[in-house]
Amino acid sequence: MQPASIVPALLVGIVARGLVSDATAADLTLGGGVDLAAGVVHAPGAWTGQAGMRQAEGNLTVTEGGFEGVVALDARVGLLPVVLFSLVPEQLTVGGDTGPVWLQAGIAPAPWRVEAVDGWDNALVTWSMADRRALPGSLLAAEVGVGSRDRGVAFIGGLDLGQGLDLLGGVGGAVVSAPLIAGVHGRVGGDGVRVAGGVFAWPDRPAVVGEVDATLDFEGWRLIGQVTGGWNAPFGGHVELDVLPEGIVTPVLRGELLAGVPGAAAGVRVRPVPWLFLKGEMAYADGAPQGWVEAAVYGETRVRGEKR
Repeated sequence: MQPASIVPALLVGIVARGLVSDATAADLTLGGGVDLAAGVVHAPGAWTGQAGMRQAEGNLTVTEGGFEGVVALDARVGLLPVVLFSLVPEQLTVGGDTGPVWLQAGIAPAPWRVEAVDGWDNALVTWSMADRRALPGSLLAAEVGVGSRDRGVAFIGGLDLGQGLDLLGGVGGAVVSAPLIAGVHGRVGGDGVRVAGGVFAWPDRPAVVGEVDATLDFEGWRLIGQVTGGWNAPFGGHVELDVLPEGIVTPVLRGELLAGVPGAAAGVRVRPVPWLFLKGEMAYADGAPQGWVEAAVYGETRVRGEKR
């Protein structure tokens, strides 16, 4: 481990230890999963292949009263030989609710997205082009919200960490070079309808981007749509249809457009048991045809603390 990564690693340990030290009174959620994927991409003039572990995740959420602390770490591990390539906090936050206001600070995924961060939470193997190329990824930021997290508005300011902060190397340089980001995000929902959106800006680029998304979730189908674009930023969006999203077999279709480049994907997710996800996908994205398969497992358990 490089010296620059020792301090963040210690912070992870200190926060985690502090969160579990009062576990007898708090409610705990423990989770973990492993995501494996393989695919081929026909880039212009050549085929390329990719295979391996996308991530192994462990997470802990502690809630007590209005307080919430989250530690979620993503590791990328080589199997032959066993080598830890990266260790990235997906979420490392502390926060709390005080009436109609909530606060949160730390590392967390950017809210201006409709697709989930983890592969097992999405019906397709790949993410949309807008998610990968036009929207911020991981943030080191402070958040102040009004209302509730499901029906409220949040104001966010901090640093855009891109694909995440690797604790195993170059932490100091990554933080110093991370661009500033600030914005607002809101959401409303109920009865199978969720609408969200907001505006964010990178002052260092500079660029200002707006985003709107909606999820219509009814019995037997789910429709997801998103549009994004702005000043010094590409216009794009996508629409995804999941058929029988809660069933054992879920066919999925996606159409998309980003900066004038079209894309499409057709796939199927098989979920024979609640903790196992098997997927296959054929797609055209970033100007290249491609095919992907994925196998992932994920589970979590909740433990209620003793009231004092």
